[in-house]
Amino acid sequence: MPQYSFTLKNNNQKAFSTFFWFLYFLHVIAAAIIALKSTDAFQQQYAIGTLVFFIGFTVLVYFFKDKFKWPGYKPLILIAMIFFWPFQSAWIPAIVFTVIIVFAWIVKDKKAIIFFSKNGIIIKNVLTKKHYKWSQVEYAVLKDGLLTINFKDNHFLQAETESNNPGETDFNAFCNQYLEK
Repeated sequence: MPQYSFTLKNNNQKAFSTFFWFLYFLHVIAAAIIALKSTDAFQQQYAIGTLVFFIGFTVLVYFFKDKFKWPGYKPLILIAMIFFWPFQSAWIPAIVFTVIIVFAWIVKDKKAIIFFSKNGIIIKNVLTKKHYKWSQVEYAVLKDGLLTINFKDNHFLQAETESNNPGETDFNAFCNQYLEK
């Protein structure tokens, strides 16, 4: 009984990078507001120091982005973001940002996997797992590393697979034998 599985190319890295920069600039704005509005001298000084650090880092990355290849900067900045809140005596944002950052860090390297068997198709994403019967599928085709699945309810999935693909002809014949039934 042949069974096929495909690991889809990971697009989570780009989403994580966008999310990272969103959180980063959110912290820059928070530090600026606290630096301007705080009446507590320690909180104000810490916010100003954090703001200078964040702006200095932004300048470093922006102007030297071609030469700045240190992969450890994101964890360092994420730790700085997490420690920013306890020094402001804001424990709820510290906990919320820590949970969000840890969750995003765990999820960023996960890849989606699609399994094909005689029972149907299982799509295992980062957080979900869906099972489709062959009767729900109009066609499934693998061509040049691009997997295309068209469902009968106008749902459409097209994704680039990693290089460990089985033979296209064998896979397409396998799918066709269950689609014709």
